[in-house]
Amino acid sequence: MTTTEMAAFIDNESLYRGLMNIRYRGQDGLLRSGGNLGAYVARHQEPSLMRLVHELLEGVPPNEHEQRIQRVLDFVSYEIGYDHAQAELSVEKMERPNEVLMRGKTDCGNKAVLFASLLEQMDENYLIVYMPNIKHATIAVEKRGFETPNEYVFTWDNTEWTLAEPTALGFQIGSSTLLDSGFRLEDITLVQRPWIADHVYNFQTGKQIDMRTTSNLPLWKSFLSRAVSLIRHYVG
Repeated sequence: MTTTEMAAFIDNESLYRGLMNIRYRGQDGLLRSGGNLGAYVARHQEPSLMRLVHELLEGVPPNEHEQRIQRVLDFVSYEIGYDHAQAELSVEKMERPNEVLMRGKTDCGNKAVLFASLLEQMDENYLIVYMPNIKHATIAVEKRGFETPNEYVFTWDNTEWTLAEPTALGFQIGSSTLLDSGFRLEDITLVQRPWIADHVYNFQTGKQIDMRTTSNLPLWKSFLSRAVSLIRHYVG
């Protein structure tokens, strides 16, 4: 990564950016809040990630849509470890995709951010999928030619989607299952398209949620706020 590319990440110029949190009301009417993963996804044609994708897809024909997505998912699931300590923090720690690559391990949300960022460079359609009931976030890709005996398929916005889980080691799109995790499609609460700034949708109704109805912070302030919270966490 060049110094120019690094600076663009540090200044968040390479990211879609947006508000710090997703705020919405649950079925019980109570206000819920969680990190806005889409704000940390790298924009299309980010040079360092484009080079990585080119390297990962070497030898895979351009028309092998399913194989190309699986190849990149394999990289994230195998090469980026799961950081249990980070996942158990009382404060959600958000990371840019370049930070995830440098650390080599992270939690489920930031794995989803990295995978989404790589799919951006491939010009693939995807959704960020939020499952707050089980404290999980993942990615869904268009079903297209994927065989799906695991039945992890749902329809949203007149398109069929299937899960591509970057946290599960060696997850095979369409065939792997997550029986030990308590996962159910019914746990999907929100879906997001990061390239449309701050557009997050209620999965059940298909309606966009209003993230600005309560106080929220833009992304540039999120790093300062989260840094202070993490310092307090570790200092005690």
